[in-house]
Amino acid sequence: MKSMNFLWRSQVRPTRELPSAFTLIELLVVISIIALLAGILLPALSSAKATAATEKCLSNSRTIALIMELYAHDDAKSYSPAAQMPMSAPFEMS
Repeated sequence: MKSMNFLWRSQVRPTRELPSAFTLIELLVVISIIALLAGILLPALSSAKATAATEKCLSNSRTIALIMELYAHDDAKSYSPAAQMPMSAPFEMS
């Protein structure tokens, strides 16, 4: 028969009790670090948003130019009638 090894209470190592929750100071430090990081990142994100809007506008302009060029190529080198019309009064710039 195999012998069974039993651990008696005197043989078991006591474990340290861990703190049950964060202290108020630790919580305030974590919140302040998060606020600091957010303050650093928000201006960079708004700058990236403005750059993205500029790139989107440029891409739309290129697409319109390409469409007009393809239309002119298919229609005997003439642009669409709307592109040849003079600008109306509200859009004139002096």
